[in-house]
Amino acid sequence: MSRVFIDTNVFVYHLTNNHPDHSPRCSRFLQDVEEGRIQAHTSVTAVDETLRVLTRTFGHTRTNAVNMLSIILKQPEVSIEYRDTVIYAMQFWVEQSPLSFIDCYHLALTHTLGINRIATFDKKMDRYPGVERIEPE
Repeated sequence: MSRVFIDTNVFVYHLTNNHPDHSPRCSRFLQDVEEGRIQAHTSVTAVDETLRVLTRTFGHTRTNAVNMLSIILKQPEVSIEYRDTVIYAMQFWVEQSPLSFIDCYHLALTHTLGINRIATFDKKMDRYPGVERIEPE
């Protein structure tokens, strides 16, 4: 079985079905992943970029973008570090529109790692329950 890293454009072509050649190929590829013919891995950076493209370029709401991408990321055949944290950060991002997805991920990861403080000057980061924002002195 081959191991493959999934880049942003594979997610985007599949989810938007906007290209007559690439979209069906990406959908078939992801079907092969789902059926276990391919071992797939992706990253939080690919998730971030996919969410930005879906919302900024294609005009999807945060909720819609998260719902579409979550279906893929929840599949056990797609590995990603801190899967539960990524999925939770996506849900938190839906609720916290001033924050970027990466800010939400940093907050969720801080919590996942058992850390209760984050050092940042970004006051929007005060929104996460159980994580205190501190400013370097």
